Amino acid sequence: MDINTCSVLVVHIGEAAHQSQDADIFLRLLKTRPARIQEVDCPSKIHNPCQFDLLFFNIQGAYWGEMLPGYLLDLAVEHRIALFNASQDSICETLVLLAGIDGVFYQQDPPDLILKGIGHLLDKQRWFRRDAMDRALQTLLKCAPVAGQNRQKQDEEFDALTKREMTIVRLLSSGAQNKEIANQLHISTNTVKTHLYSVFRKTHCRNRLELLSWVQQHLPMQMVM
Repeated sequence: MDINTCSVLVVHIGEAAHQSQDADIFLRLLKTRPARIQEVDCPSKIHNPCQFDLLFFNIQGAYWGEMLPGYLLDLAVEHRIALFNASQDSICETLVLLAGIDGVFYQQDPPDLILKGIGHLLDKQRWFRRDAMDRALQTLLKCAPVAGQNRQKQDEEFDALTKREMTIVRLLSSGAQNKEIANQLHISTNTVKTHLYSVFRKTHCRNRLELLSWVQQHLPMQMVM
């Protein structure tokens, strides 16, 4: 689609983020570009994301760390998403990139850099800091199998997971929190943690980020069934 007809939805994660000065600055910069812009003041008001070419999420005040919200991961599967007004310690850039999100802007970014990034995104490119791209690439390379050498080992890791563990991994990869998994499976959060510890041990993953990379290698081939 031509940039002149690009449709953009700006999503604020809360009233405080919506009314912030940083949000106002970003919107003014965004409005200098040839795009149709709509706003909603919370994610629950996103009703028809398919009508938009790009969704900007104002995440000021959010501290997600290594666990992105499920609705964001779900949207990133089929829609182009960028985050703005992020703080340095609020997100894991590598996780954001591997989750399929197209860009991140930070509160301390100068206006000229924001304008440049917006231009890249509207031109269907990604916008991340170079060091974030490098870290994501290193993570993928560490998790990627060496041709012909690790395939059997990875198959054994997958086969070692129980049916319940595979269900939990699938829910976790979709962004579900431990409590949400427990409620859906009608088990306690402590039981969920026990299963996760078992999954980490069997897959040789040290944290959720490494597990997400591990899942990306198996999900298209086996777990989607």
